[in-house]
Amino acid sequence: MVNLFDIMRQAQHGAALDQLSRQFGLNSNETQRALEALLPAFSLAFRRNAQDPASFAGLLDLMLSGRYLPSFDGTSAPRAGAGDLLARLFGSGDVAQRVADQAAGTTGIAVGVLQQMMPVVAATLVGGMSRTASVEGFADMLRQWSDALKSAAPKRPAPQPASGDPWAAWHGMIETMTGRPPQPQPAPSAAPFEAWSRLMSTMLGGQAEAPKPPPPAPVPNPFQAVAQMFETGREIQDRNVAAFQAILDGQSAGPTRAG
Repeated sequence: MVNLFDIMRQAQHGAALDQLSRQFGLNSNETQRALEALLPAFSLAFRRNAQDPASFAGLLDLMLSGRYLPSFDGTSAPRAGAGDLLARLFGSGDVAQRVADQAAGTTGIAVGVLQQMMPVVAATLVGGMSRTASVEGFADMLRQWSDALKSAAPKRPAPQPASGDPWAAWHGMIETMTGRPPQPQPAPSAAPFEAWSRLMSTMLGGQAEAPKPPPPAPVPNPFQAVAQMFETGREIQDRNVAAFQAILDGQSAGPTRAG
């Protein structure tokens, strides 16, 4: 299974980082620092999109559309000035701008360079997720998830404390994936993806029971693969993550400066 840094490193047959360096006039060390600063923000953005079923379905549709495959494969260079994907991931262009400001403060790289780099990175990441789902053999399952989430979302009941609410499983799964402090509830299962599996079984017309052990096949657990792809794959400073979290939460914290 791959993570965000793996996707960037493998993109364009391993030449993506060199291409970024040439495109934006950076040396290899600066390019790596830029990615290490930006990828935590992308990780948070992907996770936040997964917190709502409708948004997650839209993200899956983007991944599976094939629109961004050329950016990952290197058959077409993504346009650095196109910010529609960034706005989709971060919620607005203003939030993406603040992410670039924060990354510039921690790396010393010009904010204008990072602004232009971010759409390229976004397109490459989404294209890489699409390629991974196809190669690993779980793209069809993700399409089923997207269809089920879109068909079920309008029927979602208002939040209730009742334990019978099937969406409680969704929120439990999101807490497991994002690492946010869980709300008071029964002790988590030893299998962190069991709640998601039960929910999807119900939504797809099956019985709401614990999933049976998968057959001995090379296809990975799709949810585990998606959750892994949302990880950065690199150690980063906690204060930088906290700053990005504040930005995505709509708080007006200033950028953390390097040094």
